[in-house]
Amino acid sequence: MKLGDTLTIAGVEFQVRPFTAAEHQAFDVLAEQRQLQRKAAEVQALANTRGGTAREALLQADIRGLRERLKKYMDGKNELKRGLSQEKRLEAFELATEIDTLTERIEHLRQERFVEAQMREEELAQARETVVVAFMHSVLKPNMTLEEFYAALTPTELVQLEELAALGKLRTGLSASSRRQAAMWDQQLQAIMRQAQQNDAGNDSASPPQPPAAPAKPGPSGRSKTSSSKSKAGA
Repeated sequence: MKLGDTLTIAGVEFQVRPFTAAEHQAFDVLAEQRQLQRKAAEVQALANTRGGTAREALLQADIRGLRERLKKYMDGKNELKRGLSQEKRLEAFELATEIDTLTERIEHLRQERFVEAQMREEELAQARETVVVAFMHSVLKPNMTLEEFYAALTPTELVQLEELAALGKLRTGLSASSRRQAAMWDQQLQAIMRQAQQNDAGNDSASPPQPPAAPAKPGPSGRSKTSSSKSKAGA
């Protein structure tokens, strides 16, 4: 998609163009109502904690300390040393249990962080889609209500609307990652189209199948040459 292209969305034709200052302002008002800037910032903040929270770092430090203490009970094969007293064996198992418990706590924190990030990203995507649809409804002015317009949009048209918003330089809630993703989709589509064109060109240049050889013409007496030669051989 590029400036100047003509799209048909929900039955309305629209030529891709930059948005005006008034349209930018209208979009920003809708974005503020849906708190797009705040939601985008929350998603970015969660993305910055992918390396782990402070609690996870403390738990990891505790695990490292416990593993160091456990080493004195282990041999080179990572098994309990032979000859340990029952008391020492119990101490080793207590240390191992503590390590497992702390590891489970870390995994639980990671899962919580992942679920929270997914929920925030979904909230941002839903809010952004709602804003873009409402904005484009005001731009396209279809002969239907906003609710009817939203219901009439196909999944492809929803993607096109977000690409239009990004291409028209609407800022709020449309992150650089969203623009990169749209660019990647476009590149993939272009690659698929180029491959299809190459396949079509290869099929056109292939040699057509050769027609079957024509049957031998009959000889002067009305018989085929093969039959005539067989008769001479018999004579």
